[in-house]
Amino acid sequence: MNSIKTLLIVLAIALSNVLVASNDPSTKTPSPISKEISQLLVKPGFTIENELSAKITFVTNSDNEIIVLKVDTDNETLDNFIKSRLNYHVMSTKLTSKVTYQVPLKFIIK
Repeated sequence: MNSIKTLLIVLAIALSNVLVASNDPSTKTPSPISKEISQLLVKPGFTIENELSAKITFVTNSDNEIIVLKVDTDNETLDNFIKSRLNYHVMSTKLTSKVTYQVPLKFIIK
């Protein structure tokens, strides 16, 4: 009886490891929202010396315009750049108004 319990525990651990290992986030395709926002943020007017990241929190109004609520980053220049490019931009992707969206960003040096 004790060996059956041990065998079941080992089997459960092995199965959970297989499920976790099969979840590859790099194969996920970006959402239309992420694609459109990344297109709006191409060619910043400042030099990026190292990799930067941010998380944008926004809503849309009834006209499908972005209203940036928060940019979670330590870089003030990046914060101002994102807000100036995105605030009141009309999205071509139809979004539900008054729903809060979060999009993570990573600026990579090329």
